[in-house]
Amino acid sequence: MKSPLAALLLCAALSVAPGRARAGALEDFERAESAYREQRYATAATLLEAILAEAAVHPIDATIMTETRKVLGACYLFLQRDADAELQFRMLLELDPEYRLDPVAFPRAVVERFDAVRAQLDDARDEAREAAREAAERRAREADEARSATEVRYRALYDVAASTPVLRRNSRIVALLPFGIGQFQNGRRRLGRFFGIAQGATLALHFGGLLWYRAIADEQVADDDLFQWSRSIDSARALNWAGLSAFGGLVVAGALEAEIRFVPTRESSRPRELPETLRPTVSLLPAGRSLVLHVRF
Repeated sequence: MKSPLAALLLCAALSVAPGRARAGALEDFERAESAYREQRYATAATLLEAILAEAAVHPIDATIMTETRKVLGACYLFLQRDADAELQFRMLLELDPEYRLDPVAFPRAVVERFDAVRAQLDDARDEAREAAREAAERRAREADEARSATEVRYRALYDVAASTPVLRRNSRIVALLPFGIGQFQNGRRRLGRFFGIAQGATLALHFGGLLWYRAIADEQVADDDLFQWSRSIDSARALNWAGLSAFGGLVVAGALEAEIRFVPTRESSRPRELPETLRPTVSLLPAGRSLVLHVRF
């Protein structure tokens, strides 16, 4: 009498094309299953191996393949061929990763070994997915870095194209001018600001003293205030001359510094308008399963 499992396989075989399920494979599986139930594991393994060998030439139904590898793996365990058993379980799980052994139909040792192989494959798949995710992130990061580097390079090229170099000749006469003009001509802006502010402050002090002097010089004062008025006149005159002397000294110092450190020529750049069509655009375009960096002028 045929077992329920063999009947199930027969129904599955009859529901597919004749070329994919052959009666001979079903008969061999029935004999192998009978030998397995009778604990003739070597005989059952030989019959099941013949089914797999035949499947390499004439493809058979996936259900028969799954059941064959399952029972063959159990036979190998009873024959102390653990590595071969694990190989059959692994190939079965490659066909159906969610497959589970029935703990009622198989001994506990067989179920545990099958579950161990399934756990190993699950771990390997998880590691492969994690490695693929990391590789994808690395490729995306490298693409971003490449895009950024390309943007910097092409932006630098655009900046070069958008400016015109200018060679300016400096004048020694201009270097003698006050208020830091000579320093600015030589490219020493900080020193130029110092002389400009200092000379401006001392000149303002000079004119302040002068205005003070003129404001009080023609005043009519009483004899009692004559001494105080005289002191104010002296103070205004001193402030006037102190400011003028400091201004003159700074002008001379600035002129000497500009002449001693005179720069004959200076290079600079002048902006140049470019057409909008020459502005670089950097973009990522899909190309199959990857992205291609595209730079267009």
